[in-house]
This record gives sequence, structure tokens and C-alpha cells, in this order.
Amino acid sequence: MRSFGSNQYFKEIYIRDTDDKWLLKCRVSQKLRIKLIKDAISRYSHLSPCIDIGTGDGYLLKTIAPNFFNNFDVVELDKNACSILSNYGFNNVICAEFPNLKISKKYNLFTCFDSLYYLNDQYRNIALKKVYNSLEINGIFIVSISYYEKYFKQNEFKERLLSLNLDNHFKIIFEIRKSFYVFHIAEKIISYLNRKLGFTEQNSIYRNILLYSGSFLYYSGLASILNFIFKLKETNGLLIFKKIK
Repeated sequence: MRSFGSNQYFKEIYIRDTDDKWLLKCRVSQKLRIKLIKDAISRYSHLSPCIDIGTGDGYLLKTIAPNFFNNFDVVELDKNACSILSNYGFNNVICAEFPNLKISKKYNLFTCFDSLYYLNDQYRNIALKKVYNSLEINGIFIVSISYYEKYFKQNEFKERLLSLNLDNHFKIIFEIRKSFYVFHIAEKIISYLNRKLGFTEQNSIYRNILLYSGSFLYYSGLASILNFIFKLKETNGLLIFKKIK
């Protein structure tokens, strides 16, 4: 496996012979993240047209928007992922790098889930301005992010977006933060043991251990207790912005 976030890393992810290339079905941290996003986006299912940036193989978008994913134009850089998206039933697949993409129409809903941190600082600002320029007045921008030093610090994304000389034209209408740190630690330990035992990530024993250990942490309340005792940092957040001018 190549370094996280590299082109080769994604290429190896998207050629996996499985419909769950990111292990989203067996990692409880991801199941909770998906529920967070799904609960937020469901209130905007009436909006159209929509666009999603960094769609990957489409599994996440189809899971969180099962009844209206076909309303979305989807933008993805990886060619293997674009082929999967076309076969998945998405109507308009745009295989391009978003900061360099020319968008000719306006959207009422713009989404981006855990992908902006792959861009460097310059491209992040270009991308965020493009989001603003591509939205209709009263259009909605939903973004989920991970709060790690190598991605975004706690308030960095919000401050960055609100400081792009947009004259307060974006209004935050919803924000939530969650700590999945306990699950992430457990998943890293299990992944380490998995590699030591020589299993692949698609091994059923490995996937079941991931699922059941995470489920135990969640349903037993142990994760919440550990979060409270150790004041563990928030790891994931979701923000919804509205373009007001």
C-alpha cells in the first residue's frame, strides 16, 4: 500500500474486487460518520440540481442519498473510480480535478465529504471560492471534515471559508462535531494485528473482528465512557453553509 492520499494509494483502493473498498460496512467509526452525514443531507433531498466533489466509487453517496443520488453531478479525479461511478448508475460523471474544473451551471446543493484535505492550501482556497461561485442564492453547501493536525485543526476549515473575502455571503446554519477516537484506536490495533497475521483487508475474519469490536464499544457505552474520562478530542465534524448573497 502506498502512502495515504497519494495517487497510487487511491488506484490500489479502487481496483479492489469488492463493493466495500473502504471497509465502510465493518468499521463502526465509518458507520457512525455515515449516519451523521445521512441525517444532515436527508433534509435537503428536495433540492436540485446537486453536485458532489470527490465522490470516490460512489458507495458513500448512494448510501446517504439512496432516493436522490441521481440528482447529483459527481466529480472524481481517479479514472478507475470514474468507471465505477458510471457503472453505479450516476447520470453525469465528471472525471477531473475540481480546482481546475470549469463549472458552467449553478447548483442548489453542493456536497463534499472528507476530501478537501487532500488539496494543498492554495487549491483549498480555489476550491472553496469555486463552491461559492457555483451555488445559487440560498444554495446549500454540506461538508464533512476530519479534525487531525495533518488535515484540519478544530476551527481551521470554518475560519478559512469565512475569510475568503466573500463579504459574509456564507452563513453557517448547522455544525456538529463528534469524537470517534476510541473506534479509530481500536481499528488501528486490529489492522496492525491483521497485517502481522498476514491477512488481507478483505479477509472475513478481520472484517468481522472490526465490526464486532466496534459494535461492542458503541452499544456497551464504553466508547462514550472513555471519551468522557479522557476528554478525547473530536475527530469528525459536519458543517452546513447557506449562500445568502
